[in-house]
Amino acid sequence: MFNGLATIEIFCAADLQKTDFSKRHSIVSKKNSVVSAYVTVDVDGIVVFKTQVCQKSNNPAWNETCTFMILHGNALRFILFDKGIQNDTYIADLTLDIGKAVEKEWVSIIALNLDCTQPVRKSVHRSAL
Repeated sequence: MFNGLATIEIFCAADLQKTDFSKRHSIVSKKNSVVSAYVTVDVDGIVVFKTQVCQKSNNPAWNETCTFMILHGNALRFILFDKGIQNDTYIADLTLDIGKAVEKEWVSIIALNLDCTQPVRKSVHRSAL
């Protein structure tokens, strides 16, 4: 369990897979279809941050930072979505045990793989406790 201020930096993703939605609804060639990706960050199931949508890119760069207070937090979850016209499509997610991250004193950049077959890069920094 963690209590304190957290600062999260979300930089970019690389070589994102096309989702079924982007393949079905692309007006360009199906093999050249792209995603409009964004990331949500939640603590124990409560969304605390959402990036801007990076339109039509399989290599989105958000370069966004958020700072928020965590009270009795156990899990930090990053969820990657493809923004759709009617519904957004899940791409991948990763859950980080906050207690273990603090215990290991992760203060530098950490690359997190969101279970994609292609790597997705995120960065997490621990702020002063």
